[in-house]
Amino acid sequence: MEATIMLAVFLFIMLSLSILLYDKYSFVFLSIKKSAALRQPLTWLTVVIIGILAVAAATFALRHAEENTYSTFIILLLLVSWAANIFYLLPLSRLPARLSFSLLGATGIVLVALWFPSQHYFNIVTAGSILWVGPILFRRIKLSLRIFILLAIAFTAYDAVNIWVLPELTFESDPSPLLNGLVGFDGQILGVGDFLLGYLLVGAGRHFFSRSIAWLCAVWIPLPLLFIQWLSAVESHVIYPYTVFVVPVVLIIFVIAKRRSAAKQVL
Repeated sequence: MEATIMLAVFLFIMLSLSILLYDKYSFVFLSIKKSAALRQPLTWLTVVIIGILAVAAATFALRHAEENTYSTFIILLLLVSWAANIFYLLPLSRLPARLSFSLLGATGIVLVALWFPSQHYFNIVTAGSILWVGPILFRRIKLSLRIFILLAIAFTAYDAVNIWVLPELTFESDPSPLLNGLVGFDGQILGVGDFLLGYLLVGAGRHFFSRSIAWLCAVWIPLPLLFIQWLSAVESHVIYPYTVFVVPVVLIIFVIAKRRSAAKQVL
């Protein structure tokens, strides 16, 4: 239970950080305007389908990948993600300097993880690498609430299938615990996808409703970890998808917030 509490606390800290950094990301270098096509439901449905197929293909490939291939993929993913994270946070106005510092910073962060192995440090590197995704989806791409809800439901369904249907990801030899894309404390783990979903949920609360809704989501999202730990102690042979407990409650919070907002506008 102690490890689960540590994981829940770490998740809450990272969710809090995502709320505090939400308005700090700068997209002044992105001049691409949102086209009319992006406002069409059919366009987003096509994007969702392609995304699901891409994730499924990547999952299949990684499940049959060798240890070194999987580790290399994670390293490259972290490099690219941290470069984007730093790029959008830097206050530099000159594009070449911004790119240079982003690449150098991302390389340094990942190299430290490789040269000085520490699970706690790698937890921060893994979870922190994707903090930029929510702001760019909601503030720059202007993802609608309806489309986001569909994406959250699709991710939850995928997570359930991944846990209950697909075979467990294994290798001939165990991959390095620091190069597996997981955040863990003494055997209790969450995938980077779960952290991304958490960031997007609080980001949606912040963007479409208010900062208080975002904080309410940030408080709720780690709590199912403790509940799942209790259920696992009662029925140790059953594995419970984390998102199945998280997403429905957050969506209920959104519905209530939206109805309250509509009621205020009527008054």
